[in-house]
Amino acid sequence: MAGALLLAAVGGACGETSAGAGADPIGAVRFDLTTAPADARCAVITATPLLGAVVTRQFSLLPGQTAVFDLTGLALGLTTFNEKVFTVACPVPAATAATWIADPVIATVEMGLVLDVNFALRRAADPAVVVAHSNFPDPPNAITEFKVGNNNQAIVGGPDGNLWFTDRNESAVGRITPGGAVTLFPMGATVGGPIAIAVGPDGNLWVTGSGTSGILRLTPTGVQAAFAIPTADSNPTDIVAARDGNLWFTESAANQIGRVTPTGTVTEFTVPTAASGPTQIALGSDDNLWFTERNVNQIGRLTTAGVFTEFTIPTAASSPLGIAAGPDGALWFLETTIPRKVGRVTTAGVFSEFAIPAPTRTPMSITAGPDGNLWFTQTNESGSIIARLTTAGVFTLFTPPSTTVLVNGITAGADGNLWFTGFSTIARIRAQ
Repeated sequence: MAGALLLAAVGGACGETSAGAGADPIGAVRFDLTTAPADARCAVITATPLLGAVVTRQFSLLPGQTAVFDLTGLALGLTTFNEKVFTVACPVPAATAATWIADPVIATVEMGLVLDVNFALRRAADPAVVVAHSNFPDPPNAITEFKVGNNNQAIVGGPDGNLWFTDRNESAVGRITPGGAVTLFPMGATVGGPIAIAVGPDGNLWVTGSGTSGILRLTPTGVQAAFAIPTADSNPTDIVAARDGNLWFTESAANQIGRVTPTGTVTEFTVPTAASGPTQIALGSDDNLWFTERNVNQIGRLTTAGVFTEFTIPTAASSPLGIAAGPDGALWFLETTIPRKVGRVTTAGVFSEFAIPAPTRTPMSITAGPDGNLWFTQTNESGSIIARLTTAGVFTLFTPPSTTVLVNGITAGADGNLWFTGFSTIARIRAQ
């Protein structure tokens, strides 16, 4: 059974100094348990420093318990951490077999430093199966990158608590756990290079692709089914689930919005303005579909009955791209032409616009964060930015460690972080 065990390591008090063998043990590890496996009763953590005494502690667990424990008395310096979890209560009797085990993790305990370390707990009876993760939490707004993929595009929080993303050059859909473990699922040739991804009302992943069968349904276990779009070469670009139980997607080359049922039946609706270039699509708070018309400077609204309404953006030739429903009930979208802005449109069609403070980088994708703000990606060949925008119009900018990461999609994960794609990275940033 899955669970998450979170650990944080901190050093000693200010004014203490590190020394060699024989130094006073002053390090500490904070054990922050957020969700225990259902039958877990005791966790045993062992810290083995390169110089200094071994420290072992036992912590009582309850299913779903939230608690903080301290592993104190650690020597500073290089330390090997081990974790075992038992189904018997603490103290664990000698010779009791652990139900979960983790590979050793080596990290350096330093004063005042939060360690970025992950434990992958595995069933001892089946060590190939990862059932839980323990990790030292990142400081607020810290960005952690995982090297994976080749031209990563969109990303979405999956029904299984993992993140799912599209890897266009490898023609694959990827799954990454909150701890960074990656699995790739190659797509069939008829689907082609994957672009967008969404969670359907059926609990499966739905993907748009550039091939002759442009819609893919993928179960969380990797079972695939492909469905052809009636209009050839329609370039399905983005996809979203609606409350009518179907998926809706943009066909930018065909100037259409498509609807696909969970069983794969596709219906198409023609956008009223010719050659409008429908690109990104989102579900509004009014239960309608809202989409950007990149070629004609409009935002479109489509009811699930097939009725269109189009609204002109105040700034001319803004070339709108990403769009997302905001926490305030409005739709928020990105204007990619200089002067670049973030636009807001109410469900009644009233616009506001906010000038982006880093206009040299193109805004790509936008999402609502768990903190009640909007988050979006910006990129160009010289570097990328992750931006946070309050509903009052206040921007804060964050720079990923890889300056040329070429960020693209962004989404909120079940772990409370924001996750985004780079060309060859998947990364997370804490929203707090």
